[in-house]
Amino acid sequence: MVTKDKEFLTGMEYEVAKLQADDVKGIKISESDRQESLIEIADNLFRFLYFKGKNSIENAVDFDHENITPYNIDSFGEITDLANQRNLLVNMWGKYKYREWKYEEINKDDINYGVFSPSLINDYKKENIGINRYMYRDHILHY
Repeated sequence: MVTKDKEFLTGMEYEVAKLQADDVKGIKISESDRQESLIEIADNLFRFLYFKGKNSIENAVDFDHENITPYNIDSFGEITDLANQRNLLVNMWGKYKYREWKYEEINKDDINYGVFSPSLINDYKKENIGINRYMYRDHILHY
């Protein structure tokens, strides 16, 4: 598809890693990565909050929901950080256990890093290409 400015829209614009990561220098992420991360954080946060307040939620009769806001809550940032960390650990565990990723320590600039990497890099590249093709096809068929 071509826009008025003669730019091509392929449906993959949100998949390109062009946004600077908030906390890590030199790392770029895509808009879809950012949105998916926020959805996962919210999912974990809602499950946690429901677990902590299930007795009061189930017994509540009148629920005033007009002024719910995450601002001015000291522990909100901590909860979202914990939810994000849990998502990362679950994702890494799945890759290690089911996809046979390997753990190795790498020394770079006199700093030791623990890194998970795919056992077969070419298979990992092919998988990513397949996922991107599927997403592109899905975008073309629905838009």
